[in-house]
Amino acid sequence: MSRAGARRRRLRRVGRSRTLSAESSAAGISGVEVNQVTKGFQKMNMRDADDGSSSSSSSSSSSSDAKKQKLSESSRTHQRPTPHRGLLNHGATCYLNATLQVLFMTETFREEVLHGNTNDSDNDLVSALKQIFQELNSNSAAHSVSTHTVILALGIQSGYEQQDAVEYFLHILENVGHKLARVFSGSLRNSWTCSEGHLYYEDSSFNTLQIPVTHTLEDGLCSCFESTTLTEDNQMYCETCDEKRDTQWTCEIHEYPAVLTLHLKRFVFDYRRGFVKNNFPMDIPLHLTVQECEYSLYAVVNHRGDRYGGHYTAVIRCFTDNRWYCFDDSRVTETDESRLKGSVQ
Repeated sequence: MSRAGARRRRLRRVGRSRTLSAESSAAGISGVEVNQVTKGFQKMNMRDADDGSSSSSSSSSSSSDAKKQKLSESSRTHQRPTPHRGLLNHGATCYLNATLQVLFMTETFREEVLHGNTNDSDNDLVSALKQIFQELNSNSAAHSVSTHTVILALGIQSGYEQQDAVEYFLHILENVGHKLARVFSGSLRNSWTCSEGHLYYEDSSFNTLQIPVTHTLEDGLCSCFESTTLTEDNQMYCETCDEKRDTQWTCEIHEYPAVLTLHLKRFVFDYRRGFVKNNFPMDIPLHLTVQECEYSLYAVVNHRGDRYGGHYTAVIRCFTDNRWYCFDDSRVTETDESRLKGSVQ
């Protein structure tokens, strides 16, 4: 909940807050870096860019994707083979492919989809995910798996209109049921203390944390939990005092998710140019301490391009062999941690 939203709420008094506790101290960070289009904004009309070279245009037409895909399939014979399979691009569905690969490579989520008793046999999306996960997990000679069933289950009308990866990550979690989504779920506690010492708080759940782009990811994360004093026109109404008071606002993670998902807010609104991308380079740390819980990085979703065109890929550390792989639609190649240095994507 934003501070602006908090000011519109009448606060209720409660007792002392409980001690913070983490569900898991050996969890990972997924979906760290993707472009921002917050819920409710009009979706960007983007198409996948040709991934052939650094000089390729980010606003290439969808025909470039078809050419790239044929190139990707044929070039695999000249690359070091990997034990992992890619996902077919159905026009401009790289945003979905990157998201699905991260979900598949999240061990707890994968096991729940494949073997868990979710009681969601009538859930088309869960059934579609299970089918795709089974194919990705098989020893088939085919390099790529179709995502057609997931596209239908999500109600995606056109495969040629690129959407936002974060939005569809959240959309999937909202529709698979609490048991499957809980590995990514945590809660925030917003607390307000009036100048007379009266304490109030409100809890809200989250599946991702939005992080501003700063010099380091740690700095951006810290800025999300900086306390603020609300004064003058921003004073809060205190029910105990029965009047507005200067108020100290703080936010902390109350329940830590097993998998922490961070979302870099790279797209910002400029009054002259509309939404523009902040390309400030940031290193993505392999280990991150959040308040009192330590996380280890295992997946990064990258977006290359701008508002008008771009391409999504995912860099993921496999939990079975501890190696890093780059998932670029049908193409899967082994990579290393250097891909996480000085990122501007």
